[in-house]
Amino acid sequence: MDAPGSGQRAVILPLKINPEIRCQRPRRSICGLVAQVKIHIDKIDAYAHIDKTLILKMSDYEPNPDGGDVMKRTILVTGAAGKTASGVAELCMERGAQVRALVRKPDDRSARLAQLGAEVVIGDMMKYHDMKSALAGIDSVYFCYPTSDKVLEATATFVAAAAEQDVRFVVNMSQIIARPDAPSPTSRSHWLGERVIDNARLNVAHLRPTFFADQFVLNVKHTIINESEIIRPYGRAFHAPIATSDIARVAAHILFDPIPHIGKSYVLTGVDRLSFPEIAEMFSDLLGRRIEYVDVPADKFREDMTKRNFAASLIEHHIEASRDYQGGHFDATNNLVEEITGRPAVRFRDYINSNIEKFRTAA
Repeated sequence: MDAPGSGQRAVILPLKINPEIRCQRPRRSICGLVAQVKIHIDKIDAYAHIDKTLILKMSDYEPNPDGGDVMKRTILVTGAAGKTASGVAELCMERGAQVRALVRKPDDRSARLAQLGAEVVIGDMMKYHDMKSALAGIDSVYFCYPTSDKVLEATATFVAAAAEQDVRFVVNMSQIIARPDAPSPTSRSHWLGERVIDNARLNVAHLRPTFFADQFVLNVKHTIINESEIIRPYGRAFHAPIATSDIARVAAHILFDPIPHIGKSYVLTGVDRLSFPEIAEMFSDLLGRRIEYVDVPADKFREDMTKRNFAASLIEHHIEASRDYQGGHFDATNNLVEEITGRPAVRFRDYINSNIEKFRTAA
């Protein structure tokens, strides 16, 4: 990762594609295989570091009556009830993929995905047999586990199960502060989870987003509404909040065009570099009343999260992440969302303005 504040992408863990990986699907005619290779010859030339046999594994074409080719993908989305994962599932279905959505329990969110055409399956990502069953017949995966001290075990469980199936490609959801010496055990576990996937027989792209813009709706609005304050232990350091919809767009794009992204790790940010005092000013302007940023000690923040019944490991992660925040580890801004998807990231002010009524309702 580049130095904090450099505004550059993190580039990028080059990985060797395993030459032993082969397609285990039924054989096709020689003409059909030649046609597939011809379709992708430009990409092969552009990414010469990738094993040429990977093309036969990463592509699955069927005739299109209107001419051209239609890529058919079978994609597993884990944690599919979550903000980024549900977005990935919807975008992949819009592009014609067969999507299997793995959720812990059925609810309104999973019902909505089912109505949109997803195959919803119930399972526990910590259980090997649940993951193996969910991965049957899947070629690509969006792997996203909730922020938890269990992320490393969940990743290892996934990798062990994926080794037993014909999984071709993984988009792995990590975090911007994942590194071996991070103060948060969860962040260290994310870094180790990345290495577990890297060293498995899987092709992977890692996503390392900064703090989500959506967190202001989920976890900050109660103090904005009730106390006209944003209470956080982040000092006056900076980050560029990113909307989960933008993360989903990046993930879905990579799932449908994986070859340029294999072996890469992307720090994903919004385009507006802001401090929390500046964010409070923005809320003041949009709400028409004064919103103050209150910089509190980490222990005070811990008390608030404890009262709101957050898990102990999640509280510890946020406390340690606040130290990383003040140390500048979140201070990155880039245009990767636009570079990868062709459309710019949502501006933070536009995101808040589109959700402004949620900050006016009693909490």
